[in-house]
Amino acid sequence: CPPWVLQAFAELDRSKSQYIGQLELLAAASPYASLPAACFADSDVIHFIDNTGALSNLIHGYASRPDCGRLTNAFHLLVAHLQAKSWLEKVTYLKFEIR
Repeated sequence: CPPWVLQAFAELDRSKSQYIGQLELLAAASPYASLPAACFADSDVIHFIDNTGALSNLIHGYASRPDCGRLTNAFHLLVAHLQAKSWLEKVTYLKFEIR
């Protein structure tokens, strides 16, 4: 993660030792903001997330921490703007043994 992103998080709220939840939320919103609208406009999207805190924020549309709340709101505004239907799903890891 570039240092300027962490600095932006520190300026929004308070400096913390880690920003894992915030970065997971940023990663969730980024495709909707950075890819051409045609990728998601009026589409059904299955969105996989491996962080349970970020997933909970996005499913409920709420976060108690201000920085996470802003990112959660940004995600929902982007999805609504694109008129996409985003299904949020937890990433599950499968262990395979190849013989």
